[in-house]
Amino acid sequence: MLEIKCNNGVKKKYEKLREKGNNPLKRMQAIVAIGLKMLRIIFKIAKSKAKYDTERVYV
Repeated sequence: MLEIKCNNGVKKKYEKLREKGNNPLKRMQAIVAIGLKMLRIIFKIAKSKAKYDTERVYV
């Protein structure tokens, strides 16, 4: 997934999911989790007509 390689916020979230303590996610599970998060962000932006802000999104 190109977004994981190019966007630092997404990359950090992906790595956090892959390396989380007791139950790290497998590669595809982490990609699906990131994809779902991105869909939620897109829906929220479209619904509220807000601007995309990476500082707010991937905290």
